[in-house]
Amino acid sequence: MPSLSITTLLSGSTGTLLVMLDSSTVLGSPGSASVPLTTGQSYVVQWYVDAAPGDDYTVRITSPEEARINLERRLKADGKDYGGFRFTA
Repeated sequence: MPSLSITTLLSGSTGTLLVMLDSSTVLGSPGSASVPLTTGQSYVVQWYVDAAPGDDYTVRITSPEEARINLERRLKADGKDYGGFRFTA
C-alpha cells in the first residue's frame, strides 16, 4: 500500500503551516507525517502558510513518486502563501 510521506519546515519560531490531504489536515504545524493511500485513488494536497514576512518555508513530499515535490519559498510582505496539486496514487 502506498503512503504519502511529507515533511514541512518553517524558519521562524512562530507561525502556521497547515497541510491537507483532500479534506483532512495531515500536518497542523511544521514536522513530518506518513499517511496511507489507496492505489488508483485521486487525491488533492494543499498547504497554507501564515507567518512573519521574510520567513522561509519548505513543503517536501518524497512519496509516492506521483506526488514528489520539494518546494522552498520566502514569504512576501503579507506573510501568507498557499498552494496545492492533484495526483493519483
